[in-house]
Amino acid sequence: MVKITTVLTFGYALFACIAAGSASDDHVYPTSSYNLDYLFTITYAFGGASPIVRTNSVAENMNRFVGAGIEGPALNGSIDSGEISNKFVPYGNKTIVYEEAAWFGTFDNGDKGNGTLIARGTGLVDYDGYEQQRVILTLDQGDHDYLQYIFILCGSIVFDLKTASAKQDCFRAYYGNPVSLPPVFG
Repeated sequence: MVKITTVLTFGYALFACIAAGSASDDHVYPTSSYNLDYLFTITYAFGGASPIVRTNSVAENMNRFVGAGIEGPALNGSIDSGEISNKFVPYGNKTIVYEEAAWFGTFDNGDKGNGTLIARGTGLVDYDGYEQQRVILTLDQGDHDYLQYIFILCGSIVFDLKTASAKQDCFRAYYGNPVSLPPVFG
């Protein structure tokens, strides 16, 4: 029997996702209804392979990354630690993959500001080429500054198994007029 929390979690993930194509080296994220502005690329470094744990019909694996960089026109910095959890649920002859991530680090945008960052992401993964992940990014520029929150859409992760690393492009998504970015993004 499927738990109500599982159904709600998957329902929220479906609601939060925007159907869009995968990211490429040109930072193109094709879509028919939304405008997307490229913000930055995250480069993850993983500590090694993680085991897959099975509970009933759900399989899960947890990846911890030992470091990561953020580089782009809107944000530059590093991620000191974090983890990504993938849950694999059979659905007909396919598998639905639900991903959750959390990471912590610092950013340095020069004269625009610097400080700490915390990010939480959730989304659905399609290994045929699409991933829609909504990221909530919290930036703290010091004791007297307010926390700044922004929702960001991150596209497909490109894995490199030889170097145990991955890259992911992130975008601001909007329909019509652009959503305002926090001042630190410039």
